[in-house]
Amino acid sequence: MRSELCALSYCMPTCKNCTTDFTITDADKTFYAKIDVPEPTRCPQCRKQRRLSFRNESNFYLTKCQRCHKETVSVYSPNKPLVVYCKDCWWGEDWNPLDYGQEFDWQKSFTEQFRDLMAVVPRPALLHSESVNCDYSMFSANNKDCYMLVQSSNCEECHYCYWVQKCRNCLDSAFCLDCELCYQVVGGEKCYNCFYCNNCSGCLDSRFLLNCRGCKNCFGCVNLNNAQYCIFNEQKTKTEYETFIQSVDFISYRHYREYQEKFYQFSLQHPRRFAEIYQADNSTGNYLKRVKNVTMIFDGYDIEDCSYGQHVLREVKDVMDVSNAARKAELVYESVQAVLNVYQIRFSLFPRQGASFLDYCDHCVGAKNCFGCIAVRNQKYCILNKQYSEKEYTVVVPKIINHLKQTGKWGEFFDPSLSAFGYNETNAMEFFPLTKKAAMTQGFNWEDNTGGTFGQETIKWANMPDRFSDYAGDLSREVLTCSDCRRNYKLVAVELDFYKKYSLPIPRQCPKCRHRERITSRNPEQLYHRACMNAGCKNEFETTYSPARPEKVYCEACYQKEIY
Repeated sequence: MRSELCALSYCMPTCKNCTTDFTITDADKTFYAKIDVPEPTRCPQCRKQRRLSFRNESNFYLTKCQRCHKETVSVYSPNKPLVVYCKDCWWGEDWNPLDYGQEFDWQKSFTEQFRDLMAVVPRPALLHSESVNCDYSMFSANNKDCYMLVQSSNCEECHYCYWVQKCRNCLDSAFCLDCELCYQVVGGEKCYNCFYCNNCSGCLDSRFLLNCRGCKNCFGCVNLNNAQYCIFNEQKTKTEYETFIQSVDFISYRHYREYQEKFYQFSLQHPRRFAEIYQADNSTGNYLKRVKNVTMIFDGYDIEDCSYGQHVLREVKDVMDVSNAARKAELVYESVQAVLNVYQIRFSLFPRQGASFLDYCDHCVGAKNCFGCIAVRNQKYCILNKQYSEKEYTVVVPKIINHLKQTGKWGEFFDPSLSAFGYNETNAMEFFPLTKKAAMTQGFNWEDNTGGTFGQETIKWANMPDRFSDYAGDLSREVLTCSDCRRNYKLVAVELDFYKKYSLPIPRQCPKCRHRERITSRNPEQLYHRACMNAGCKNEFETTYSPARPEKVYCEACYQKEIY
């Protein structure tokens, strides 16, 4: 669908939100025609911001299920005017979402009516399944004994991790696959006993690595392949390497920060690949594998004909403007978390498990031909959770679309005021940080009670020894203060045991700030047109490295020549 001719034919409207010009290609227009929606009036970044303002995946609250009244963990704060059920009650068969159905009122806006429906239809406290002892988990499945785990599956004993798959005994890591005994690893694949590593695969028994493959017993290395006993890219003997490792006081926080800074400065001496793209045909974005004809996709594999999305994976085809689409999703537009055999989904939240032909729906499972519904399961021809016949449905829906067109709302994602979360609780805050005033001026919600305490610390960092093993008290009982946001936090027992076992310094940031630091260690989801920085090379490319950054950025050919 997205041929090389796309770049030759396009229009450039002005975003109605941020007033910047953006591109709509002929390929984009073909997609809009295929799913029968008007061309967007907002740029891709503003569309993404609005979608992400509906997605809270890591702010958890203790509340009570409004059906069984048992205490449960939820992504909805207790002060929200919503009906929240625990996972078991929500999936139970003793309540019917259609009992909350309402007639479409032609005198009111769709936004008003959908808000009324949101206030009464139960929603699940969390979205995770088939897991054991993983109460603080969201968008995850098939995990065991994990804590603060998001977007992850088939993991065991992983804590404070984001998007890790088939991992075991990992802590504070993200975007990892088949890793074990890893700490502060971002973008790892099949790594074992690795610490402070970024974008590495097949590495083991190493610390402070960047862009390394198949390395073993290495420290502070960049762009190495199948190396062993290297220190800052210098080959050492086994005895020299072991002597160096024994000399490093790994548990010292001061030494950790010194090596962290030394490694960063060392890494700037080495070139970076313009993008992490492998087995890709006619594609732009970053962190892509086995893709074809994709545009501005970030974190995608096994997909085709997709544009403007994040986390798009596993047999996904013909989707645009999606924030998470996976496992056989097709013809999806302006939607969030569309997974498991979904088809023809427009402007919807969390459609899954065979859902198809949905418009403006929320948490619908296996539903088909539904408009403006919430929590409908395996039903057809419903509008605002009210059952219609097929004939009635095909008559009423076009009228509703015309109703939306009259107010200029058709073809756009949900109004931001409909989000069940405050802007500061959502992923939007990570990618597009705003003050409360700025967020509310733009129509987003805000949550003033996000939990947490300040000023309640029981020990100050100035009184903490550099090596926490020298502390005479019980650190699991202490309340600490984040060095970044000043929020109080505690160390859970399993976390503290991990630091002790692998001689790691305890973190001086709270889990939220550590997560933010890991996410920002990856390049932003934005492309810049640049030229290769290798002298004499004239290749140009789209890269996530902005021109203002200090790294040396090479094209694929120059990068491969440099490291092999």
